[in-house]
Amino acid sequence: MSNAMNRSPVALDAGVLVASVMVISQLGRGPSALHLHLSGYIETRFWDQTVLQASHFEPAVRHAAIALGSLHENIHLWKRPDHCASVTDVDGSFSLRHYINAIICLRKLLPAPDSRSIELTLVCSAICICFEVLRGNDLSAYAHLKNALKIISSGQGQRTRPRLGNEIFSQATAAPFDDGLVQVFVRLDFQASLFSGMRPPALKATTSIEATEGVPYIPMRFTSLDEARSYLFAEVIQLYNFSRRTADQYRYRQPDTIGLEIIAESHKLDERLQKWLQSFDSFIERSSLTMSRKELECATLLRIHYKVTKIHLFNCLYTEETVYDRSDDTFQDIVVLSESLLTTGSLSKSPSFIFSLDLGIVQPLYYAATKCRYPPTRERAILLLHSFPRQEGVWDSVVVAKLAERVKSIEEETLSKSMSTNERVPEFRRIHSVDTSIDRDRRRTEVTYTQRLNGMDGEWDERIEWIYW
Repeated sequence: MSNAMNRSPVALDAGVLVASVMVISQLGRGPSALHLHLSGYIETRFWDQTVLQASHFEPAVRHAAIALGSLHENIHLWKRPDHCASVTDVDGSFSLRHYINAIICLRKLLPAPDSRSIELTLVCSAICICFEVLRGNDLSAYAHLKNALKIISSGQGQRTRPRLGNEIFSQATAAPFDDGLVQVFVRLDFQASLFSGMRPPALKATTSIEATEGVPYIPMRFTSLDEARSYLFAEVIQLYNFSRRTADQYRYRQPDTIGLEIIAESHKLDERLQKWLQSFDSFIERSSLTMSRKELECATLLRIHYKVTKIHLFNCLYTEETVYDRSDDTFQDIVVLSESLLTTGSLSKSPSFIFSLDLGIVQPLYYAATKCRYPPTRERAILLLHSFPRQEGVWDSVVVAKLAERVKSIEEETLSKSMSTNERVPEFRRIHSVDTSIDRDRRRTEVTYTQRLNGMDGEWDERIEWIYW
C-alpha cells in the first residue's frame, strides 16, 4: 500500500483522492491495494475512461467519485483482520461529505437542457447509484435510477451516438446521448427489473442499437464483445417485457389458457436468441485466438447470461415448476462456466471483498440454485455462492446463498435425506417465487415463499419468515 493510502482519508487532498479513485476505477490495476471491480469481468469504457475524464473538470462527478472511492476503502479495510481505525474514515463522514457535495453540484446541472450537461448528470447518477448500493441503501439507489431513466426515456426518439476517440463531453449541443453511457443504464434498468421480480424494464430494447420497426437488427457476425453484449441485452429486455406483461398472467393467474398468438410470440423470441447465438459463435470462432484473458472471460460470461435467458424463455409460460427439469443440462453448464470464472478467472485471486455494479455470475448461480432440482448441480451452485463472496449490484452472494439454501431446505424437508441423484422434488413441494425485503443494516431479510401445496388446482400458499446472515 502506498504512503498516500496509509494516511487517514481526512488528511488527503482532493488531488490525491482523485488519483486514487482513478486507480480504483481501473479495476485494481496499478500500485493501489484497493480493488473496486466496477465493471466486473467486462471492461467498459464508462468506468475506464468516461468517469475519469469527467472527474477532471466536473465537480459533481469528482465529488461522487471521491465519495465512492473513500467508501469502498473503508469497507475493504474494515473487512481485513489487521484493520486499524486510524487509516479509515471510521464514521463515514468524509465519504458522506463528498457525496452531499456531489448531490448539490448535480442539482445545478439538472436545469441545463444541453446534451453535455445531461450526460454529465447521467455519469454522476451512475456513480451515486453505485455509492448507495455499496452502502446498502437500495431505495436511494433506485430513486437515482428512476430519475436517470426519465431523462433517457425523454430522449428515446433520437438515436444514440458512439463517442469518437477521446472526446470529453466537448461542447453543449442537442446531439443524442452517447450509446455507451445509455447502455450502462439499460443494464441497471434490467437489473432493477430482475431484482424486483415484477416490474418490466423501463427502457426500450432499441435504446442504442440499430432497429427496424422497433425490433433490434442482429448482424450476421458481431464486431466486438461490447456489441455482442448490447444485442444480447436488447433480446433479454424484449424477453422480460414479454415475461412481465404477458407470460406472468398465464404462469400465475390463468393456467392452461395460453393463446396461439402468445406461443407464436415466444417462438419468435426463441428464434432471435438463436440468431444471437449464431452471430456470437461466428465472432468467437473468428476472434478467440487473438483475445486477451479478460476478453475470453467476458465471452464466457455472455454465454452464461445467454443460457440463463434461454431457460427463462423456455419455461416462462408454464405454471408447473417441474418444467425446469428439462433444463438440467443447461443449468449444469451455467454452474460449470461460473466455477471456471471463479476459480481461474482474473478476479479469482482478488481480496475477500469484491464489488461490481454490473450483473456477473451471482444471479445466474442463484437462478440455478433455486430452479434446478438436480441435487449435484444445485448443491454446487450454493457452495460456489458461499465460497466466493462478492456483490454484483444488488446481488450479494452471501445473502442469496442463504436464500437458496433455505429454498432447498423447505422443498426437501419432508423428503428422504438419502435422495438419489435421479429423484426430484415433487411439484407440490416446489417454491414458485421468492420475494424479499432486505434490511442490510440489520443483516436480515423478510422472505415470502409461494407454493401450491395442494397441487396445481389448489390455491397459492405463502410462507413468510426472516433470514439472517
